[in-house]
Amino acid sequence: MSDLHVDPFFLMQGDEVIFIVKARNVIGWSEFSQPNTPGVGVALVVVVPHKPPNSPQRDDILTSDILLQVSWAPLISPEDGGA
Repeated sequence: MSDLHVDPFFLMQGDEVIFIVKARNVIGWSEFSQPNTPGVGVALVVVVPHKPPNSPQRDDILTSDILLQVSWAPLISPEDGGA
């Protein structure tokens, strides 16, 4: 993210950003997604995190020899950066 707040983008905290994404797995690359709609599901620029996320917690009830289940509490405003 540090590269996006300098030339040529100059994004600032709270700026709206429209994204298109593409994913890759063992089968190969996907097509690009449709752009998100401005004002609806818009990603906001978070230049500096307000604080680090909480540590994940291991769920011993759901964890087994073949599965590791972890969870963590969601961030709330303002730590979520407005998401």
